[in-house]
Amino acid sequence: MRRSISAISLLLTTVFAATIVAQDRDTKVRNDRKAIADDDSWIYNDLARGVKLARDEKKPLLVVLRCIP
Repeated sequence: MRRSISAISLLLTTVFAATIVAQDRDTKVRNDRKAIADDDSWIYNDLARGVKLARDEKKPLLVVLRCIP
């Protein structure tokens, strides 16, 4: 009985810690997105605009695809 209570406590602690880390990461990602969106040197989430600007200025285009699990 004592072993199963310890296992349940460990599981709940792990789930709780993972939730805190996920929220913290989510906050960091949202803050990063806001910082990039406020910066005029980046085009965020508008591929057509980026392609047009690169074509007009005859410059290469760097596209970053991010997957945040």
